[in-house]
Amino acid sequence: MFPQITELPDGVEVRRDDRRWTDHSTGEVITSVGYGIYEDGEREPGRYIYRTHEDAVRTVLAQAEHEAAKRIIEDTIGQERHYGIRVWSEPHPVNPAPTWRITDPHRGHDGFAFAWHSHTPPPVEVYTRAQYEAACTALGLEAAPDSEFARGGNYMDRYGNFTSHENGARVVVEAALRRRRIAGVQREEAGVRASARDAVREAAGTGPYSRAQYEAACASAGVPPREDRVCLLLQENALSHITHGLLMFDPQAPTEELEKELALARGAHLMDNLRYNTQG
Repeated sequence: MFPQITELPDGVEVRRDDRRWTDHSTGEVITSVGYGIYEDGEREPGRYIYRTHEDAVRTVLAQAEHEAAKRIIEDTIGQERHYGIRVWSEPHPVNPAPTWRITDPHRGHDGFAFAWHSHTPPPVEVYTRAQYEAACTALGLEAAPDSEFARGGNYMDRYGNFTSHENGARVVVEAALRRRRIAGVQREEAGVRASARDAVREAAGTGPYSRAQYEAACASAGVPPREDRVCLLLQENALSHITHGLLMFDPQAPTEELEKELALARGAHLMDNLRYNTQG
């Protein structure tokens, strides 16, 4: 179940921390009442000053729940990585913690995607369906269907900025798990597109396509062929909203881009024929 923490962690306390400042326009000394979060006997608060005691306590408890949830996730998922992602460590010349490097072929990095210093390896941040469901089950959260994660998820998945203080630890963790599964779905969709492109090249080459080649390419990719008039219209004005409406590509299909590419290749052949006939 999701952690529920009701007491401040050991070594953490919330104390009143009034601040005084001078209004330079009047010279008046003004006292601002606030509450600070002190850790391990610090003389100065280690975090922001909050207006009320309740706000400060709520922040501490939410962050403690967030950290507890992350430990549960790491215990559940471990270090099993998929999609060709590799992690290894290298000794650092100064820092006692090693440098962890991550290679992610999906991002097109030849060396490494990113690196940091820590005594333990970084958490897994790209989930398979099984890993996502396991993490949700361990925390008592409801796993969303993969249909919600196609094309990068919804607006909040892409741009939402969640904090434990404002939204609560549960919301922050749910959003993080969704984004980790979205990363996995993106890699799976990329694999589907790559396999479909390989099948197309083997069946019909790269285009431009005659009608027979176009239909063979669509069959190998598992997508429906479009009428020639639609392929020609797409070639003439690929960015037109009217064109997009006529084509009616499935916005959730991982092969949508390939379907458009094949239609463009057919449209290019039709366009070449029109130019030749016009010149003749």
